[in-house]
Amino acid sequence: MNTDPREATNEKERSVYYREIARRFFRQRGSPFSLSPRDLAVIARWEEMRIPLSIVLEGIDKAFDFKQRGPRRDKVYSLSYCDGQVRKLHDQYRDGRVGGERRIRPSGEKKMNPAAIILAFLESLPADLEPLRNPCLRALSLYDSGGGSEEEWERLDGEVEETIVALAGREDCEAAKNRASSESGTESREEQERISRTKLAKSMRKKHRIPYFSPFYY
Repeated sequence: MNTDPREATNEKERSVYYREIARRFFRQRGSPFSLSPRDLAVIARWEEMRIPLSIVLEGIDKAFDFKQRGPRRDKVYSLSYCDGQVRKLHDQYRDGRVGGERRIRPSGEKKMNPAAIILAFLESLPADLEPLRNPCLRALSLYDSGGGSEEEWERLDGEVEETIVALAGREDCEAAKNRASSESGTESREEQERISRTKLAKSMRKKHRIPYFSPFYY
């Protein structure tokens, strides 16, 4: 019986995807056991979402890194613990900003100064974006003190996104929901809401020219 070369290639890539994720998870967890049905379901969801292997591996590393630096260091038993970090990195990847990787600049292009960009935004801050003043000042303080840690930027970026979403009007919210609904296919309501939130924050940044704060975006 002849085998379609494309099917064989896809199956090989799928095998590598699962194997490398399992290898990274076991290395971080310290327990070389088999994946549970729950773990396999998580990987299948990542595969269905077409999340690149490199993004998944970085997300696993980040999840365990934050776990180690946190107040509680309980054992991680499932890949579902890493799901949040993987999805967040995937969102950044789709926007052209993968985790802490810097974007590739054309030859001769000068590196942007994020502190100067944030300061310029702050100096012309409109009244309806006043809630962003404090995050701007804290970002500038971090740059003045040497840049801050990845964890500090992670917290600040999260706060900024919460603020941006809270400032959105009904029309912006509805537009983001409609785009998420048309692009999310058969995904769950929870996943549609997550996608809608991501699109809303992105559209608000573009509409009001709100800069990214973390140095990892520059």
